[in-house]
Amino acid sequence: MKKILLLGFVVSLVGCATTPISTTMAKQSPKERLLAYQENKDGYAEVEITRDTGFLGSACYLSVLFRNETIGRFDTGEKATFYLPVGQWSMAVAPDPEGKGLCAGSSFNPAFEKQNIKPNVKNIFRISSGPYRRPRLLPL
Repeated sequence: MKKILLLGFVVSLVGCATTPISTTMAKQSPKERLLAYQENKDGYAEVEITRDTGFLGSACYLSVLFRNETIGRFDTGEKATFYLPVGQWSMAVAPDPEGKGLCAGSSFNPAFEKQNIKPNVKNIFRISSGPYRRPRLLPL
């Protein structure tokens, strides 16, 4: 009986992770959900963000915060390009501020982390929901 319970627990943890999707396979987020940093300027760098696929959280959009401002809202398997200032900045994944219905009660504390935006390269990040219990923005 203990082995069956352990197996059930392990299987349930596997269901809590999302799966990375390549940037070539991800679909483009609609322009109406790209809220800021869409113009390339001097001192800015290209940043591509892709949200993983998978069942966990798939009913709700997730938003990306840059310096505590929502810059984009993502569905699973979507990607978007932003132009952010070069340097070390606080970024996080947060519940969708426009969530309705099932997603209106979605609540977790965003995990703000310093991300290094490098000049002259495409900076690539993924939104991942893994065993750490809340979505995170991970550099690739």
